[in-house]
Amino acid sequence: MEQKTPKTRKRSSKVHKIQPKEHPTEDVQDAEEKLMSLALDKDGDGDEFVDVCQSGLMICRELHDKLFEHQKEGVAFLYNLYHKKRQGGILADDMGLGKTIQIIAFLSGMFDAGLVRSVLLIMPVTLVNNWMREFANWVPGIRVKVFHGTSKKEREQNLEQIQRRTGVLLTSYQMVLLALLFLKTKQGQVSL
Repeated sequence: MEQKTPKTRKRSSKVHKIQPKEHPTEDVQDAEEKLMSLALDKDGDGDEFVDVCQSGLMICRELHDKLFEHQKEGVAFLYNLYHKKRQGGILADDMGLGKTIQIIAFLSGMFDAGLVRSVLLIMPVTLVNNWMREFANWVPGIRVKVFHGTSKKEREQNLEQIQRRTGVLLTSYQMVLLALLFLKTKQGQVSL
């Protein structure tokens, strides 16, 4: 039997002082909210996650709060395509409305949920550096490498690094055509 010290006596006396509430459902709701916030803080680092437009995709609150409403709807649209196993979709916002950040926010949620390990993004070569900057700005925790340039060895190293450690591989249409045979041999490792 536990020996009662002044500290444990004090604790046990506090327990006995708890009075029943007039509305016990409020306690249950409070407990549910606390449990939900703990569940949303998956890794215990203080990040809180938010369900984007009630789509089921959870993204970090800090990222969520920076998105405009139309961007949140775009992220939810992308997740809905994934969730319903649709083969494709078009995010057709006008230039300058944040299609890049919508894709980045969507991928951030997919990585956080463990739904993807590696992603290949194909774009015009003129946009590769811009996407690198945007990933670094919005979600610096996601590893991003480039599959482009003259060094075949560097391209292959970047591809293998993304496959092993997860992340995003950026490349151009031209590079995909040139390296199609190499990428096909790695198809099971990278989402094409």
